Amino acid sequence: MALIQDEPAEPQNEVRIVSKKKESTISVVKSQAKTAYQILLAELQRRFDDIRERMLEKFRMEFGPNMLKFKELIGQEVNLTSDPEVEELIQEVQKMAAQYRRLSTEADGFRTASNAVNAKMRDLGGRFHTVSIFERDNSGVHLNCYQLSMAFATMSTNGGNANKDGLAEILKGFVDAFKNLSNTVMEDALAATKNYYTRRYELDAARYKMELLNESPTISAFEKDKLKKDIEIKRGPYEEAKAALKSKVGLMKQYRSQLVYQQSKALHEALIRYHEANAKILRESLIQTETNYEKNQEEPSVLVSRSSEQA
Repeated sequence: MALIQDEPAEPQNEVRIVSKKKESTISVVKSQAKTAYQILLAELQRRFDDIRERMLEKFRMEFGPNMLKFKELIGQEVNLTSDPEVEELIQEVQKMAAQYRRLSTEADGFRTASNAVNAKMRDLGGRFHTVSIFERDNSGVHLNCYQLSMAFATMSTNGGNANKDGLAEILKGFVDAFKNLSNTVMEDALAATKNYYTRRYELDAARYKMELLNESPTISAFEKDKLKKDIEIKRGPYEEAKAALKSKVGLMKQYRSQLVYQQSKALHEALIRYHEANAKILRESLIQTETNYEKNQEEPSVLVSRSSEQA
């Protein structure tokens, strides 16, 4: 009887044993899964950190120097290579170029106005000539108008392009000379200025790259030496550009002094010739006008003579 009563208990024990085994297996699986997850998470974190460091390194190496220009544009303080003498020279050239461009423009306006005055003098002389023909019956008026027509015609020719030493021709040469000074010679100096700024930026970009990479924990001594050599390589073109700029500005100043003297002398002489010639013409015309008037006063006019004849 005892044996019969003990038989039903065996399946329950087996169930418990199986259940415990399952729980143990599940626990082991969970533990293994958790461990695998942690390992995977750690690996992902490591890879992410590696990618981030590589991207940062790439930024420092390739895009970092552009931050130099960006900071400069937004007004942040940037440690740039500076040479007060060169900076002062550049400002002087820029101001000088602006002044001589304005001078050239004003001189061109004066030349245009002078040509217009010459044209108006010719027109006025022609009108006086027409009136002199109309007044041919009145000798006094006829001679005065004719004298003025000749004076204006001669003065317009004296100031015109027909005379190689005429004022208009000298003014044209004056304008062309200063246009050449501002557009060619000074532009050459300004181009040297741009080249100087480019080389200086390249040098400062290399220096800034070095500063950025010094913050990186992964940079090696070899890479530092390489960057130092790059800075020295960039310094060579910078020094050459600075020397070229000083040379160009020196030549430009020398040429400017000679040009101003030559053109000033030519313009003085042209103005003197122009005004002296015109003064001579006007004096002679005035003398002739007074002579004609005196003769006309001594002789009876045509109208008076005709009236006497009719009476």
